[in-house]
Amino acid sequence: MKTYDVKDSEGRVFAFEVSSIVGRSAVADAARAIGGAEVLESHASWFGPDEFCRFRVAGVEFCAWEPFGDSSHYWIGPVEGAHVRPETAIVRGAFQAYRPLRRVSRVTGVALLAGGVTTGVMSFFAHGEKHLGRLAAVMSVLGGIALWVRRDQAKDD
Repeated sequence: MKTYDVKDSEGRVFAFEVSSIVGRSAVADAARAIGGAEVLESHASWFGPDEFCRFRVAGVEFCAWEPFGDSSHYWIGPVEGAHVRPETAIVRGAFQAYRPLRRVSRVTGVALLAGGVTTGVMSFFAHGEKHLGRLAAVMSVLGGIALWVRRDQAKDD
């Protein structure tokens, strides 16, 4: 994940930002992936609070929030002021190393499955049983894609 440094007046990094395109749940997942980290709260919904994730690393509490409620970046840094902390470097490094899974949305997965079913059924009726094997293969692939959807975030809300 690409990070963007937030520096104090002396040019020292005290926080960082990530692109909001990764999504709120990916930020919480990256925090969970840090060894010894404890996620205190997480809100995956875009309609949730601006501060959507709090986690603790080595006794220091961090938060992730979206400035102005609609920003292209998420700010991630320590809760207690703009102090340069060694834990910030640990968190920043972990976020840089984190690779979120690319997931299709639930709507996209269902649309792919419906399109595959429609195409498969039409092909079967147009060409008979010789296409049954192809239909089964297409259905399997599309079924797998449809099942590879964003998991419910209700437990995080």
